[in-house]
Amino acid sequence: MDDMLLLYKKGLERLLIQLDEEEHSAFSAVETYQARLLENLFSTDLHGDTETLRATRSQIIKSLNEVTHKFFKMSFVKYCMSNTSSTLQEHSEQQQNEYYIQTIDYIKVVQRNIEEVHKLFGVGKMWYARCENIYQVLLHIDKLLLYDSTSTSSLTIHLSFVREKISELLIKLSSFCPQCYKTNKSIKSQQQEIYALLKLLMQRCKDQAF
Repeated sequence: MDDMLLLYKKGLERLLIQLDEEEHSAFSAVETYQARLLENLFSTDLHGDTETLRATRSQIIKSLNEVTHKFFKMSFVKYCMSNTSSTLQEHSEQQQNEYYIQTIDYIKVVQRNIEEVHKLFGVGKMWYARCENIYQVLLHIDKLLLYDSTSTSSLTIHLSFVREKISELLIKLSSFCPQCYKTNKSIKSQQQEIYALLKLLMQRCKDQAF
């Protein structure tokens, strides 16, 4: 009954606001219905439901149905539910906005770190300590944010690409780091692949960081 009480309570509050704004003569009647219905629901919660309470509640809702049908072309319960749906939609939109802001901030952090890693990786001969430092920076980026993989927005698709390329870099670096100091063709080729991947990732982050 708690959920029903909250549903009716919020619905009645909105109904009174809308009726008052339009200066409807039904406003006073709805105020009376509100007091009676809430009292009925409180009594039901405290003492349990009875035939008398159910009959009274049914009559009150019937009267409220007449009001909502007249002004909004829907039953009182449907009117209350539409209010709930609107609230849920607003909450969902707020969550999406928060996710968008967090994702943009994340991409900016990634961009700054990738630019730094790109500079480090492209300067002269590689040593294990520097290579390991680069690996740890990328590992930290990878753990910063778990994106919403169910979303199909362009931002999420871009973020998915970024995470995919960072994972690819981590795999390549884990193989490259232990022998990065060597100068044979195989190591040089690995270094060039990693450098090219860093360059691609840096450019994609720049394109998306608005």
